[in-house]
Amino acid sequence: MVRLARLVQRAPARAELTRARHAPGLVAAPRVGRTVRLDATVSYPDGADRHANATGRAYALTSRGRAVDLGPVSFDQAGKGAVNLPKTFVPGTAFKVAVVFDEAPLIWDAAILR
Repeated sequence: MVRLARLVQRAPARAELTRARHAPGLVAAPRVGRTVRLDATVSYPDGADRHANATGRAYALTSRGRAVDLGPVSFDQAGKGAVNLPKTFVPGTAFKVAVVFDEAPLIWDAAILR
């Protein structure tokens, strides 16, 4: 019997949220509601959208460094997607959204729940 290994995404560490991986505009607005609209438009030199029709895994990192798994996020042909914040986030909560992809570096941006 052959067992296949299954890759499991891990939550990013705060140290991985570097300036080089910051994607300003990933979160559509600095103050958001429970549904966070994402724009992962990052183009290759030939103009192709890197995250068109891609699926990533989204995490919210709180100001205390806790990572909350927001689940998978499917990006459409335009590189747009959305995730929902958990009810444990109260208005005024500042957080960073990081999206981890299988075949591309993670990207992140910051927001506050209004």
